[in-house]
Amino acid sequence: MFSKAAALTVLLATTNALYSAPQFVDVKVSLMKDSRDKFTFVPYTPEERVAAAKNVENLFQVYGNRFVKIEDYGAEFPNIDPAARAAEITKNAAKMTDKEFHYKNADLFLSMRDAHTVYYMPAPHACYLQNTAVGFAMIDSKDIDNDPVVVVSGFSSRQVVRDQSPQISKVTVGDKLVTVDGLKYIDYMKQNKFINGGANTPAALRRGLRSGLSGGLLAVQKPKPNDTVKYVLERPDKTTYEVELPWVILEDQKCIASTKDIPAAPVNFKDDFGVNPDFIMQDLMENNKNSITYVNTVEPRIKWGIYNSETTNLGVIQLGTFSTAISPDDTVLLIRDIVTNKLADTNAIVFDIRSNGGGYGIIAQKLPQLFVQNVIGTKARAVVNDVNLRFMPTQGPEWIDAAKRSKLGDKYTPLVQPETDDANLNLLGQAYLKPVGILNDGVCYSACDYFSATMQDNAAAVMFGEDNLTGAGGANVITIEAMSSAAPKDFTPLAYAGRMPFAQSISVAFGAGIRVGPNEGKPIENYGIKPEYIVRPTIDEIKVQTSNGQFDRVAAKLKEIGEARGINNLFFKSAIDYDVVGRSDETLKLEFESSGLKTVSVAPFKGSSNIADISKKTKGTLEVPLGSENGYSYFSFLGVDAKGKNVLKTQRRLRVIPSLAKYAKIDKAGVNLQTGSPVIYNLGSSLTTPANGWVKNKDTFTIGKGLGFGYAEAFDSTLSYFIQPVSSLKLALAIDYDTEEDYDYVRVGYTDSKGTTYLTKDAKGKNGVSGVGKLSINSEIKPEGAFELFIAFNSDSNTIGKGITLQSISISAPNSVDQTTTTTSPATTQATTTSGSTLPTSSGVTGTASTGVSITTSAKATTTEAASTSAAVTTSAVITTSAVAPTTAPTFTAAPYKPKKTNYGPVVIPTGTPAKDDAGYKVPETKPAGKPDSKPSYDDSKPAYDAKTPETPKDSYKETSNAFMASSGLLGFVLAALL
Repeated sequence: MFSKAAALTVLLATTNALYSAPQFVDVKVSLMKDSRDKFTFVPYTPEERVAAAKNVENLFQVYGNRFVKIEDYGAEFPNIDPAARAAEITKNAAKMTDKEFHYKNADLFLSMRDAHTVYYMPAPHACYLQNTAVGFAMIDSKDIDNDPVVVVSGFSSRQVVRDQSPQISKVTVGDKLVTVDGLKYIDYMKQNKFINGGANTPAALRRGLRSGLSGGLLAVQKPKPNDTVKYVLERPDKTTYEVELPWVILEDQKCIASTKDIPAAPVNFKDDFGVNPDFIMQDLMENNKNSITYVNTVEPRIKWGIYNSETTNLGVIQLGTFSTAISPDDTVLLIRDIVTNKLADTNAIVFDIRSNGGGYGIIAQKLPQLFVQNVIGTKARAVVNDVNLRFMPTQGPEWIDAAKRSKLGDKYTPLVQPETDDANLNLLGQAYLKPVGILNDGVCYSACDYFSATMQDNAAAVMFGEDNLTGAGGANVITIEAMSSAAPKDFTPLAYAGRMPFAQSISVAFGAGIRVGPNEGKPIENYGIKPEYIVRPTIDEIKVQTSNGQFDRVAAKLKEIGEARGINNLFFKSAIDYDVVGRSDETLKLEFESSGLKTVSVAPFKGSSNIADISKKTKGTLEVPLGSENGYSYFSFLGVDAKGKNVLKTQRRLRVIPSLAKYAKIDKAGVNLQTGSPVIYNLGSSLTTPANGWVKNKDTFTIGKGLGFGYAEAFDSTLSYFIQPVSSLKLALAIDYDTEEDYDYVRVGYTDSKGTTYLTKDAKGKNGVSGVGKLSINSEIKPEGAFELFIAFNSDSNTIGKGITLQSISISAPNSVDQTTTTTSPATTQATTTSGSTLPTSSGVTGTASTGVSITTSAKATTTEAASTSAAVTTSAVITTSAVAPTTAPTFTAAPYKPKKTNYGPVVIPTGTPAKDDAGYKVPETKPAGKPDSKPSYDDSKPAYDAKTPETPKDSYKETSNAFMASSGLLGFVLAALL
């Protein structure tokens, strides 16, 4: 869950984490016919309605998809322009009832058919969920867009819903839908698409099954006009029958209770009110006959398995969300681990992303590098008007630059690259060289659209789809809460904001996604991503709920394409997973195993390995002299196939640390590390770009450009000094910091020769400092043996701070007793970054610390603490804190601190465990990349797959059981509720 204080943009996700949605844990059940008088609102004054309406009016000035919607929907919906309609609501808001006001705005937002642009109505109206007992899916047919075939796919797993629907006893899975409320399904979709949503026809057909026939949250939907829904269904013997099912209402009691005794002033609510998909989705009862045994991972909605390993040998990765419970970088590394170590020997891999509603866009952008070289990221643009020109400069360097390059009268800003740059999308490199596919559908949305687009535009995968287009939603999302904080001139807090957990919220798409490569300039919104091959289940697959047939077809097509491309035999795996650590002036031996590669080399180093027999896996070794320069750098394994094509480029991160003889020797005179100009190296997560971390900035060190310039998000960087053994050492430093309090931390510590790490603690017992203030340390430390002194900084996925500047740092040994056993002369101080490696063991005793620290903040008086402690040696790789009273907390306390490494082994996690709610990303401090000058490809010579000539096979396809549930309109019910 991201910080509410920091969130200015919520990127690429279909729900709003700032909006508190009911979870439907403590529920009562009723029927629509008995409940309509319960659907009320907390009262607004005329002034509050006008203020809310004005917010909506200005939000639609910022709306990035405004002109696309007018152009695409205008002929069918002549007054579609949302800004004009919002202005009309503003004129009449004071005279409206609360029901009229909220329903008119709900109609306005729903008509945009944009799941990023949502009007969340307040409680108690928001406390209700409307749903039915039967789910539907679309199967293979001759014309899937104009004459779809819809069948019953399952029943609600909620016993209370089934109990209210006795006529479901007539219904059998596989029965064909003839009419719904007297209309053929295609006509029902057309009549209701500006209510049920779906940016294009395939998406609208899917949304009709979900929002239309299954229902959803009354936070975003109006109650269904009828108390029941009538279906005419057809049995396999062609006989028809009719059923009438009631709309069943779930009432969230916690939500309803929150509307009583509302405080007059805002209060803080715990983050336990967010959308919980498990309680909002209406699961289907199923009999899973899937032949894949999926392995759970640390992220509950990412699983992997191998389909038919003895013959087909297809690796399958179920990627159920981009809104992961682990960090974006950890998610990328998790999937890299799966394809490198778990699926390395498969014949091909397919990502199953059907019904993936989105999440972190940065994951979608960083994953393609695992399968193709030189990835070019999807771009974004914003509309230009006076409101947006005032707002854009609050959204980061890219949008500041875009605002400067825009003027009133322009339709759109120049293209920018939000969140990252192309260099940062290629830090890992290829991890799998054989064919890769993607299986998506019309409710693959937001970051799922971005992933599909980036993979297709960079020729990284073959696109398979159950529908002719994906859900077609790609944008940065902003919320009224963020807008009222960032741009108070144009936006104000809504009524009841902060006073009740289920108050109103509004979100709107800001920066619209724009494609690159062969689809350069094409919007994602409305247009989506077109698959090369259509794969849909037959009626028989729906009945038995199996995935086998569909994966058979996918595997066969990937094999055929792999043969044509000559990549089916390609394989490379290094014994070094990613990080390489060595000492200066040593020779590093790099072992690898490969097939299909004639030559393997390492750049920028010289030397290569020629492989005689490329038809089978062969082991090889490359030797690399490290030289005398210390720090972090990247090198690449390059591979060339038998035809001379460059088919491999995968990166490794090299950390060269000084030899013990070159560790700095500190005497009584000491060393001013600030003026000593040590070489600076950045690290953090493996995907951190150097310019974002610690850099030499004139006479000081700064994070990025320093205090006053802000800093990037979702990264960490460490500045390190390596020092020879000394009995005691005096450390003096001063750091000015302005960071997001309780989220982005500056930490000072040292790691001794046995791997024990000592960290500073603030008055709260935290490992480091955050917020606004000055960290001053004047301390004596007693390390054991040779040690590494470091200053680390990490930021989360949103930032509001102004930066960090290291004003001064010096060390001396006033009472030095030389412990050196391996060195004889002083050496220049060296600096590098932490990598998680342990320094070599030297003789000595357990380290102790007796120190003092001064921390000054804008909100607290200066506090000085001194204490001493001893600690047992530890080599754990996770930062921990301990609850120590402020009066006894030591400045340096033993803590296992190393860069985080996640254990990606199988864990037992219940299938239905939901991922966390949406989270968001603000743009980092990087410059947008230039316009691509060529079409990307699998091997840098030509596109691997022709995305412009999709093929629709004539024969039928099958569907996975997971996708069967998704297609039914009942799995992922949170999307139906919100759309």
